[in-house]
Amino acid sequence: MLRSYDSHDEDRVGGLEKFKAGVSKLTESAKLKAYLAQNKNAVQVLAKLKLGNDALVALRSTKMNVLTKYVDMFNKKNPDKAMSLISTLTARYGDDGLAKALVIAEKEATTPATAKEIQTLRNDQLTTWLNADKSVDDVFQLLKLHIDGNAAFTKVEVLEEYIKKMNNAKSEHITLLDTLRTGFGGDDKLVSMIAMAKVGQVNRKENALELETALIAKWTNENIIPERIFRRLKLNKNGNVGNVLSSDKLETFTKYVDEFNKKNPNRETSLAQSLTTNYGVVAVIEGLDSAQKYSSTKTLATKLQTQLFEGWMKSGTSVEDVAKLMKVKDDDIALFVSPKLTALKSYLRLFNHKNDADETLVNALVAGFHGEDKLASMLLAAKRNTRFEEKATKLQNAQFNQWLYDDIDPSNVLTKIFKLEREKWHLATDTQKSIAHQFNTFVIDSRVVVEPRRA
Repeated sequence: MLRSYDSHDEDRVGGLEKFKAGVSKLTESAKLKAYLAQNKNAVQVLAKLKLGNDALVALRSTKMNVLTKYVDMFNKKNPDKAMSLISTLTARYGDDGLAKALVIAEKEATTPATAKEIQTLRNDQLTTWLNADKSVDDVFQLLKLHIDGNAAFTKVEVLEEYIKKMNNAKSEHITLLDTLRTGFGGDDKLVSMIAMAKVGQVNRKENALELETALIAKWTNENIIPERIFRRLKLNKNGNVGNVLSSDKLETFTKYVDEFNKKNPNRETSLAQSLTTNYGVVAVIEGLDSAQKYSSTKTLATKLQTQLFEGWMKSGTSVEDVAKLMKVKDDDIALFVSPKLTALKSYLRLFNHKNDADETLVNALVAGFHGEDKLASMLLAAKRNTRFEEKATKLQNAQFNQWLYDDIDPSNVLTKIFKLEREKWHLATDTQKSIAHQFNTFVIDSRVVVEPRRA
């Protein structure tokens, strides 16, 4: 049965709690006096208070008030050995851990008084560094920004505040951007840090975008060609095109390309151009084909293929030239399942449309295989493979049609295509004889020879 509970009980409980709190404070005060009598410094007392290894947890603890009280007691007794609360916390948690915790703690503060206390500690930390004659590069290292990954941007705010304090105190003109570039040893890691921050908290994202804008503006002022930035960001060492398209640094690079092109309309370039320069046409074609199969990279890959084709069009690259650039000959019969053939057909359609031309796939492949005879040999081999037979037959018919258009017939095919004079026809290889035979059959089956359609 529950015991009855009235207002007198509440008074007794409240009084008991107050009594316990009072006893606790007396005990606490006695302990601090004992520590002081033992001449323990503030760092030793911090350990006694068992505030743990996490600076943020320590800052949230009510025991911080006890530590603050002991620092005051110690300093009164030992003015020649005076310690500050910030130096005590730094000794325990390090410059970097404490700086990060203070930034977070200030944002978490629920009362103006708490916020002011944290702000005082943050300012004390900056002042301590300044009095110790720490350079901004020294503070970058103290904050361990170069090894802290995504968490680094939290402490960038601290570095920026120190730079302002340094500039005011010593009439310097140091910038956050230059300090970060020096600290990270270049732009590569800096851009990665910016990229990570852009997908974080709103205020962090805004700061990251400001820093990115400043970096791009610096590159633009120096008018650095995008190819150099591509390499500076080590996008040329990502292993393959797919990795570049997934790189967290790609967005910054493409933004710079846009700015460069605005400033240099007569020197326009593109991401596609940088990719082909560093990875080659074949790798780009294959990489874009693969990227188009994933929703995360499909849109970008399609855009890059358009850039690639437009670049070729602008530079006057023919369909035949593209077939050579793609090294279609290296694929042999596997060309029929290669993204190279798909891309070549797409460029062919664009080329003919833009130039009101009538280029053919056959002519492009003849150039790519370095001769009519070599293409014909590949098509013969492909027809013998059930996977490729249908497509190879269609392309062979187109080639045979072209031969008829060029006044080649069964009576001179060995001479005109395979460069065998009549007296040497008996030296023709089985492949050459088979091609000549199939061409003859094609002509017969055509029955009435009219001007052939171009494939």
